[in-house]
Order: sequence, then C-alpha cells, then structure tokens
Amino acid sequence: MMRSYSLFDTVGPIMHGPSSNHTGGATRLGFYYREIMGGLPDKITFVFHPFLMRFYKGHRTHFALMAGCLGMREYDEDVNNSPQYMKEKNIQVKYEATDEENPDRNLMRIKAEYAGVCWNINGISIGAGNIVIDSVNGMKTEITGDTHLYFYLLKQKPNLNAVQAICQPKDINEKEIPEGHLLYLSTIWELTDEERGKIEDMLGEIILKRHVFPLHPFAEKITTAPKFKTFIEMERMCQSMDIAEAAIQYEMDRSKTTREQIMEEAYHIVDVEKGAIDRGLQGNVPLIGGFIGNSDAKLAAEWGKSGKSILGMDFSMALARALAVSEMSAGGGLIAAVPTCGSAGTLPGIIFSVGNRFNADKDKLAKAFLVAAAIGTIVGNKSTFSGSVGGCQVEVGVGAAMGAGAAVWLAGGSFAQVTHAFSLTLKNVLGLICDQPVSPVEIPCVKRNAMGVAVGLMGAELALAGIESAIPADQVIDALVDTVQRMPNELRCSCIGGLAATAIAKELQQKWTEKIERNNS
Repeated sequence: MMRSYSLFDTVGPIMHGPSSNHTGGATRLGFYYREIMGGLPDKITFVFHPFLMRFYKGHRTHFALMAGCLGMREYDEDVNNSPQYMKEKNIQVKYEATDEENPDRNLMRIKAEYAGVCWNINGISIGAGNIVIDSVNGMKTEITGDTHLYFYLLKQKPNLNAVQAICQPKDINEKEIPEGHLLYLSTIWELTDEERGKIEDMLGEIILKRHVFPLHPFAEKITTAPKFKTFIEMERMCQSMDIAEAAIQYEMDRSKTTREQIMEEAYHIVDVEKGAIDRGLQGNVPLIGGFIGNSDAKLAAEWGKSGKSILGMDFSMALARALAVSEMSAGGGLIAAVPTCGSAGTLPGIIFSVGNRFNADKDKLAKAFLVAAAIGTIVGNKSTFSGSVGGCQVEVGVGAAMGAGAAVWLAGGSFAQVTHAFSLTLKNVLGLICDQPVSPVEIPCVKRNAMGVAVGLMGAELALAGIESAIPADQVIDALVDTVQRMPNELRCSCIGGLAATAIAKELQQKWTEKIERNNS
C-alpha cells in the first residue's frame, strides 16, 4: 500500500503512552471500528497475534482499543479510564489469539454484532500510530485514516462502474455478506451532496450507510509523488530554501493545509513536550509496571546541577529531559510520539537541550521539530517505525538520527551537515534490538532514550566539526532496511532474546503476572 508520510506521522501523534504502535495505533483502530459499525456493540472480541497476547496488557492495548470503541481519540484525557467506562456500560470484551497462519504481528481484529450486522474488521497497527484496515467482513479495503470513507449495506448488488463514473473514488469494492451487499468507497475529498445523492439514487434499497471522516487535517490529498522522498530530492529543494521551509512546503502540498495550520500543530507539539519534561523532572511518575525508578529524570537533573557532572550540566540536562518524557510515556502520560512512544524522549531531549544552548524561542523549537519530521518522512518511505518489526534501531535509533539533524539546524549548520549528522548517528545504532524482558515499556526503553540523546548529540557535534559520513544518508536508510530484514524475531520485542534472556527476566515476568492478576487488569 503506497502512501506518503505526513510530518505529523513522524513527529506525532500527540497521545497517551506507552506505545505508539500498540496504544496510539490501537486507539485509532478502535475509533475507526466504532465509526464503521455505527456505535458500540454489547459484546466485543479482539483478536491478536499470539505475540501480542503476551504484550497487550503492558502496552495497554486493551485500554486503547476500548477507548477508541467508546469514541475517544488517542489524545483524550480519559483514555486510561476506558475499562471503567466499559464496565459501567456493561459491555463484554474478550481477547483471543488468532489461529491463522502467518498473521501480522500487530494484528488487532474486532468481531462484534451491531445494527443487525455481524462485523469482522481486520486492523493492523503499522508503527508510529499509523494504521491499516485491510478488510471489512472479507471485503478488501485500504483504510489508512487519510481519506473519506463511505460504507453502504444494500439489498442488491451495486454497479461499481456506474458509481466509479460519478465520483472517481481512490478505492472501491463490494462484497456479498449474509445481511446483503456491502459497498465501500474511499475518496480524497468529501463527496458533495449532489454526488452522494446521485450515488444513493442508483443503489436501490439502502439498509444502512456510514460516512467516516479522515483521522486528522493532515491526511494525504495528492495522488502524485510528494515534493521529496529521499535526501537527494530534499537537497535539490533546499538549494532555494531553508530545510524548515522545505518541510512546511512539503506538508502544504501533501495535505493541502495552510502554513498556519502546520505551525499551530508544531507549537502544540512544543507545548505538550515541554509539559511532559516539566512534569517528568518533578519525579514520582506513576509507571505502569513499576520495574524501574520513577524519578530517574529528577536524579539526572540534580546531578547535572551538582557541579560534579563529568560533561557538565548541559549534557546531564539533555539526558534528564529524555528520561522525563520517556517516563511520562511509560506511565501513560500525554506526549508526542517522535517517531514512536518507545523513543518519545530522545528527540525532545535533543531539541530542547540544543535549543536552550542557542536561546531558541518557541517558533524556532517548533521548526526544529518540523525539520526532524521531514527527515523522518524520508525514513518512513522505506522503513518501518515498529519495534516489533524492526527492533529499537527503528525507534530510538531513528529518533536519535532525526534529532541529530534537527540539532545541526538549530546550531546554524548547512544542509550537508544535517545529512551527515543523520548518517553518523543512524550508522552507529544499526542492529539495536528491542529486548524488553517484560511487556511494560520501561526496561531498557527509558534509559535507552537517554542513550539516543548521547548518540544524536555525537552525530551533530561531529558533523558541525566538518566530519563527514562515508555512506550517504539515503544508503544508510537502505542499510537500516537490510538490517531489519535480517533481524531474528527473538530480538524484535518478543520477550525472548537479549536482556529478556537474562536470569532476572523470569523474575520480572513473574512479578508482572502477579501484578496483573492482583489488579485484574
């Protein structure tokens, strides 16, 4: 499925942690399930890959899916209270593993009956909060959240060619189901009243109909290639403009939004990240698992201020800021996934610290996030951001490389130096595994975000010093993709290899099992 990445697909979404893939993406899927079905069923079954059955409680996937089915979005304040609301409404929810061969590792299918229709909707979270719904009741779909969706349940089989002639949808399909004929249309632009009237007049008896809106205003509205998909293409564009301006132009063209809308969202990200840093630095963050200290960010900041730090307060505070946001994410707090929740602290740790060094105002910080986002879109065109697919190299690793590029831009470096900083950073995290010993996003995730800051600042410093990467940036991404393909499943968020194979891992897993049983969560 070909689509271009929005800036806010790689710096965003704004959401409650701890996982952009298994929490943010799950909330979006649940929300879409409700919109397609038309409401909240009395009984719901969610179907997962066996791998996700081991992880979903630590990542609060069940909270997220229930929240979406209740009509909440990933940034809503009450997402973490969804089980209570489901209980109050007497909704029965079950979770089971699929028995199909070779299912997607991030499968989150829903089975339910609503409005007289038995629904079986196959949804997949693909990383960084992005989703795909590839079938509805056996009918092929291409739902990514970027288009207007129109569903009709009809008495008779529709004439697809006639419908196609009226509105020229991006995607169209129909399927006979026990309740009738299900028709699906996907359009970049909302159909006019006249177009909908013509279509509905020719469909015969309509049993039910649904109109599902795009997830956000930055949905893709072009059918041609975006302004850049590689560093080489971005470099050509940046010969006549600054990289931050190129990022804004990219998004204006891609989603047909205004400069003001783009900057408003970037300012919002700055505010959310600053709020997460400020709260995290206070300490005593309520973590989901509680397997690590909940005040590590505060400790790092206090050490930096003590005058005893090896590299000084600026470096210690960069680590502290990364820990602060990552701890907030691990506790289900509001953060921006950049590009994921697992790497939520690395990019803001770099940007706010380098911004502080150069006295950057809110506008400059917002544009630094857009520069990082533009770099992230190039990675997203070739690679996954899902740690369960590509390991931590595609989360903290990519976040660090995005941060390195943004740091160079904040320091006034050239476009070439931005690309070298990216390359020098990403080259040195290739092969970084995702080896959580227990499912809450805490070990080694939180401290690994601080590591990402250190590597990202290394890449930025070397590039600003005039040191170059021998491997071009686009080819470093190719190397990332190759590494992802060669990485064994045991090292991709499976609770099997690496740190998960240590002796203490079994103790942690037992403690987590006991906590789940004790809290019935």
